[in-house]
Amino acid sequence: SVKVIVLLDRSGSMGMNPDAHGWTPIDMERISAFILANAILNHNEIRHTRGYDPVEFAITLFNHNPEEDPLISLSQVQSGAFLREKVLYEMWNKLEASGGTYFASTLKDHTEYLLRGATPGDKIVRLLFAFTDEDVSDGQKSKVLGIMEEALEKRARLYVIPLGSSNLREQT
Repeated sequence: SVKVIVLLDRSGSMGMNPDAHGWTPIDMERISAFILANAILNHNEIRHTRGYDPVEFAITLFNHNPEEDPLISLSQVQSGAFLREKVLYEMWNKLEASGGTYFASTLKDHTEYLLRGATPGDKIVRLLFAFTDEDVSDGQKSKVLGIMEEALEKRARLYVIPLGSSNLREQT
């Protein structure tokens, strides 16, 4: 089975530093998140028709005040009250840049959730994708690298997808 968590940075810096085409990191993130959410939902529909278990997933926003509940998750889809278009519309609208970034603590919390129930030798594929402009400060970079290393030791894969200007990515 597969377990996927998608973290979407909506801190204030995500609305700054447009690229040469005028796109800010939050613009790029909206499109990426929309495509990824649809891909996961479509994939689970196909798995269902073929008799396979669905991919367990959660898509969550974060800034200085992380969302308590995921925007979209497998349990919501299975609840019967799930309206794809409504949830995707809400996700698009909630991706507004504001606040600061506490990336290391958010990454740690979601990595712990991803690893919950993991046992040596289990066959669950665990993936976490974090979309961010990588505008991390206050020693967070070393914490983030430590969290990624620990996750790798426990057979989880964390992918930080950098968005935004190349200058900011080079600084961090």
